Amino acid sequence: MEQCDVTGLADRARRRPSGLRDFVRRHAQLQSADVLLRHDHRPPIIYLRSFDDDLLRLAPPTRFERTVISRLQQWNSQTGESSEFEAGLLEGLRPLGPVIAAARPAYHSSVYADLNRRYGEPIERTDRLHNTYLEWRQDGKVKASRPVPLAPLGARRAYLPLGRWQAAVREWLEKSSLVVIVIGGGEGLAWELHEVVRQRLLDRCIVVVPPHWRAVFAVPPPDGPPEVRAQYDRWRDDRWRHWMDQWWWLRRTLAGPAGPTLPPTIDVRAVLAVVPGTGAVSDDGTLVVSRWSERADYRAAMNVAVESVRRRPSPSPWAEPSVARVPPEHGRAAGPQAGE
Repeated sequence: MEQCDVTGLADRARRRPSGLRDFVRRHAQLQSADVLLRHDHRPPIIYLRSFDDDLLRLAPPTRFERTVISRLQQWNSQTGESSEFEAGLLEGLRPLGPVIAAARPAYHSSVYADLNRRYGEPIERTDRLHNTYLEWRQDGKVKASRPVPLAPLGARRAYLPLGRWQAAVREWLEKSSLVVIVIGGGEGLAWELHEVVRQRLLDRCIVVVPPHWRAVFAVPPPDGPPEVRAQYDRWRDDRWRHWMDQWWWLRRTLAGPAGPTLPPTIDVRAVLAVVPGTGAVSDDGTLVVSRWSERADYRAAMNVAVESVRRRPSPSPWAEPSVARVPPEHGRAAGPQAGE
């Protein structure tokens, strides 16, 4: 499997966006994925993840986010948390097509729990300004309407009805040009991955290693008696076994007709993304590694992974080639694969 090192390619000079800028940008994303697809007819880029991963961060919240933004969210009766991970992961993909994802169902939101109990599942509506809101109906009458919960920066969300979400995701995948998968768990994600295999879309998939996998190894062992160190070792070993179980489950799920398309194991301290192989002799996939796992590193990793997908003989139906090509003298790491 080819290995690309993006440690020296990430642009670290760019400052992290301020909390206010993040908040304003998130309000600009209140247009739903359906509205975006009506105006942008390019093949979509599908973002698949567990709903719990919407809260993944690459850095702790700033003081501004802990105070002002939290109060504004309460005032607007909206929920959500700035996800620098998703923003950095997907921001470089927007020139290639609309980036969309299924939203966490509104009936799981604690803010709307009372409305859900009284009126049932809400439906998604769009006003004249193309802003999206949720509407609760009973006996043909509108009982309540609320703005959609704040989604993380990154993919545009669509609130899919409980009985029709699979049909909507299936249609998205049929039209997709790229599928970005964050390793996780959950029945919904499992169904989506099986659908990816059924539609034979492995040639356009990118598997992303979430940042908290690596973060565990950044925690130094505690000082103290041997019992404390042994407890720390058991905790880290438990996390490692849990992650490897998830990796093996993903490897079995994404196995193609010719066998597994992912390596048996990976070094979570180095790997940011994996491009699965297609089963061809000359294409066994690509590992994208980096010494760091900051926002700029994930963006650089996605650029390299997308370029690896587009180099294939039968590329996905890209609308416009907008990803910068990795210089040939950089990003190639000699030596064994990560995880060997």
